[in-house]
Amino acid sequence: AMSAVEATRAEMASMLVTALEASARERDLSETRVPTSGELARVTYAKLQFDFPLVSPAGLDCLAKEMEAEIVSLASTQPSGTGVGTRAGNSGSSGPYQYAITNALVTAVVEGASRTAADTTVAETKETSAIRNAFQKLLATVLIRAPYRLLAVRDTDADEFLSQYHVPVGDAMMRVDGGNEDADEHDEDATSEPDAQLDCLSVETRDTNESNVDGANERDDEIENDDSDDGSDWEPLESDPSTPFDESTTQRNKQVQSDEPLETRVDRKLGDLLSKARGAFLDATAETGERNASSFEDGDEKTAPSRPSSSTSAWTSKGITSCATALVLAFCSNAGTKHRPTRAYLLHHPLRLLRERWNVFGVCDDLESDALRTCLTALGFGREENGCETETETENKTLALETIGVLCARFVFSPERGGGTHFASATEEETSARALWKTTAHFVPAIATALDKAVRGFTNAKSKKTETSESLANVGACSASLAFYAARAAGNARVGELLLKSGAVRAAVGLFCAAEGRYVEGDTGEYTEFDQGNDAAGNVVSGARNDFEKTPFGCSDDPSAEATRRLLLLASAASSEVTEFLLAVPGVLAVIAAHAPFSGNGKNAAHGALWELVFASAGNGHSFEEKKDAETRCAERFAAVLADQTAAVDALGLLRLVQLASLARVQGAPVVFGSDTDGGLHRVLRETATARAAVVTAAAATRAQLAAAAGAGTRKPSGSDDESDGERENAASTTTPPPKPLDQEFEKHAHAASNSLRLIKEIVDGFAGGAGARKCD
Repeated sequence: AMSAVEATRAEMASMLVTALEASARERDLSETRVPTSGELARVTYAKLQFDFPLVSPAGLDCLAKEMEAEIVSLASTQPSGTGVGTRAGNSGSSGPYQYAITNALVTAVVEGASRTAADTTVAETKETSAIRNAFQKLLATVLIRAPYRLLAVRDTDADEFLSQYHVPVGDAMMRVDGGNEDADEHDEDATSEPDAQLDCLSVETRDTNESNVDGANERDDEIENDDSDDGSDWEPLESDPSTPFDESTTQRNKQVQSDEPLETRVDRKLGDLLSKARGAFLDATAETGERNASSFEDGDEKTAPSRPSSSTSAWTSKGITSCATALVLAFCSNAGTKHRPTRAYLLHHPLRLLRERWNVFGVCDDLESDALRTCLTALGFGREENGCETETETENKTLALETIGVLCARFVFSPERGGGTHFASATEEETSARALWKTTAHFVPAIATALDKAVRGFTNAKSKKTETSESLANVGACSASLAFYAARAAGNARVGELLLKSGAVRAAVGLFCAAEGRYVEGDTGEYTEFDQGNDAAGNVVSGARNDFEKTPFGCSDDPSAEATRRLLLLASAASSEVTEFLLAVPGVLAVIAAHAPFSGNGKNAAHGALWELVFASAGNGHSFEEKKDAETRCAERFAAVLADQTAAVDALGLLRLVQLASLARVQGAPVVFGSDTDGGLHRVLRETATARAAVVTAAAATRAQLAAAAGAGTRKPSGSDDESDGERENAASTTTPPPKPLDQEFEKHAHAASNSLRLIKEIVDGFAGGAGARKCD
């Protein structure tokens, strides 16, 4: 018989076995039961409050779905601005929201959405790319769709929903650049500035503080680990993701927050959320995980980004184009901003997001073309001025002009002149140009009016530099937009008639011929950046200063002057009527013929060469011999420009634009380019193509030699088992030094030669009436 002690031990062992068996049965049941969407969302939400969360794509998708449903439910339960939405817990209770936005959540989402294979030493797999794609969809919900939904919610409820999201008190909501350190750290490869192409088209932003969060405010409730035993994925945040405040600053912020109006606090938080959204955070695809948005440093190879898959990209699946457009409409609405001026400052964020997207991938289809037109109309662009515009209305029209100017500049300026990157393919470029041209054509009268206003403001400028710079930026934006309209015009578009009637050509000619000067007067800080010395006809205007050497604006190095030059050249190529108008102004011929930049190897020599052809195509008064002589002169001058390999790419790009614009000439009008394939210009292009092909071939051979030398210099470790005695004896004599890297200038010339070949192929194809000759319809 067992003793009492032995009996007790046996009973305890039996109880332990029973407990283990029960635990195993429960674990088996939990593994076979599929969690609901709400359960996955709650678990994922809890994990995202901590650093380095281990989450699944399914959980992130469920969280995005449940979070938006909670906000929609809140908005739908308060008709006429009354009532309270359903909360967590009992129906109609006043408990906390299940999926309230927190600083930790936003930080985790931004990090997950922007993380790429380059951030780790491990290559990105299909699984990790799917997670990043899911993070991007959640980011779209948290930073874009949630603010949009909250606009329909009463301020008291929106404030409570955002009560756990803290931003510094100050002017954070008034930021127009949308920049913050956290986002930029994860987005160094992305094109974060939509206006980076041209200095004259860049957006002038207010000086503001960076986005920070209140480090003293954290969640007080402890989150229980639901599906992990070791707790390795529940490491709490070691520090606040942004710069923490000291105790005095925290107390002062709390005091200011308690004193500030409720609507101001809500708008400040909405603005901070919108400011963190980036187009590059929404471009990944689940299949490839490739980051499609790219920016390029000077000297890097301009490889065009490929468009993300429409079926999986977060931008498309979450409807960001429509949502951001709706935000622009809401922030432009008088009903929404007339008695709430703080909300008007939020306009810049969704507009910047759209511009980032379009600047990388183009306005690719009718949906985005309609969205662009809707945004420009909402900003008041094209609306007749009544003489009593408010400051906000003026700023909105400037934003509209900057937006369309930046988008059109990509097609008018080559990447070598800062016009952005090449498109992935000629088909994608043509599709984007067609969609953008429809919107641009609709606003040509408004752009022409803005150009005339900008020219008058620039010529009369005797104020401070910022005011003059704004007029100069508007000149560049208008000129780039109208140049794009002329270069990509459909075959049935009456380009010359519209540009002449709208006054755009007259305004551009006046600015092109006017003299430019810069001097400082006294110690007042006032100066004249532009001094009218000659009128459009070349006559000296009385009172012009003679103690400062002046040059025509058409010879200026300013990007806006280059945009003006391209506008006049492309408009003339597209319409013989415009060419005749320019020939009737003596100042135009005087500027082109008498100034060095348009001749020889001058910076505008390509313009001077192409004007030979364009001027010879005016009217029907030129004989065949005169046109042939003009082509010969053009070829000789153009050959001198192409001798410089770096300048050749921009010159060939300009020739390609003139060729495209010339296709818009009405039937029966004199042609710009002759059909003789043995003409001087064709001969110059063939010779240039041969020379550039030799450069590309030599570069490829040099790279192959360096690769072979690098392989030959790689030897097995001395003393290895499979190394023979003879190899050991001759190791010292056969070891080759590591190859020297290719010279930067060598790579630069090789890259320029490759781009030149591509452009020559497009030009020759256009002469032959191939794919390169297609126009927007």
